[in-house]
Amino acid sequence: MLDQDADAVSISYNVLTAAGSNDNVDVGIYDSALAKIVSSGSTAGKLNATGRQSVSVTTSNLSAGGIYYVAFACVAVGTTAAILNAAAFYSQTDAMMFGTAAPQLEAFHMAAGPLPGTLVPVAGGIIVLPQLVVDTA
Repeated sequence: MLDQDADAVSISYNVLTAAGSNDNVDVGIYDSALAKIVSSGSTAGKLNATGRQSVSVTTSNLSAGGIYYVAFACVAVGTTAAILNAAAFYSQTDAMMFGTAAPQLEAFHMAAGPLPGTLVPVAGGIIVLPQLVVDTA
């Protein structure tokens, strides 16, 4: 939950091991009803170099007191997938933590991009949750 208004301008993550090819990503922000506010769309060149990577999104106002979810999708994997800083859990396909519905839900689901218009929570096992940061202006 935000304690003050903020304008989101990009979403960042840290690449530990670069992808073997120029794989695309799609990052986005969802509101408390799990509806997409903004996404980058398919963006190339953000997985094939190590270090902090930032993917720009259309400037979007996030209101104080609001609950938001950050999403990441790898649109396709070419030769070798990138490895991001992540919190490691254990399973094969999806994760749910802190509850099963908004606003407590924090979830990750392995699926190819692009990001959907509405997130749909999926019950199941637990996997690796990438560490994502919303950058503000």
